[in-house]
Amino acid sequence: MAEQTEMSALDRQFIDTVMAHVLSGDEPAVGAALSRGLQASPRLHWNPPPEGVENPRLAYLYEYWSGLRQPGCLPDSSRTDLLDLQGQAAFAMLLDVKEDGWDFRYRYYGCGIAERSGFDLTGLSIWETPLPPQIGIFFAACYRAVLQRRLPLLTWHAAPPELAVVSWDRLILPLTGIAEGPVTRLLVGNIPGAWRYVRD
Repeated sequence: MAEQTEMSALDRQFIDTVMAHVLSGDEPAVGAALSRGLQASPRLHWNPPPEGVENPRLAYLYEYWSGLRQPGCLPDSSRTDLLDLQGQAAFAMLLDVKEDGWDFRYRYYGCGIAERSGFDLTGLSIWETPLPPQIGIFFAACYRAVLQRRLPLLTWHAAPPELAVVSWDRLILPLTGIAEGPVTRLLVGNIPGAWRYVRD
């Protein structure tokens, strides 16, 4: 599934099955569906209160996003300026929604994430990453769920054993192009967990 044009109806059906589990917050079902890629069931928290976002970098990002909101509307993507995030931009990503939400392209990929993950995904699709396909499916399911619910989603997932980072905490925040319009971009905070030794 490296290229969007190669995505089959079965691929899409599976992604939407995982998305349905994400929408309902059924963590064991997501873990079972993606057992070949995820090392444990992920944690999912829809629309967390500010005090529920414990990581200070993600809390800063959440406060920034909340400050851009107008009553009853999601923040406008044109008002998002990564310079406003100062040092927190190193652990942030901006993704453009493509192919009606079947693909997402990294417009910006923070240098702190790139340093810890070992690769820079700027300009790439989620289907062009060096990660295992099941991880891409998990990301796509979460992103598509946020498009539907139009709410922040806080997640934790264990990284594949071949990666040096043990886990990632992620906060997915929707942005629109016009007031009350569809979600066109995602602002995502991505915080690496502990290191581990990986054999070559």
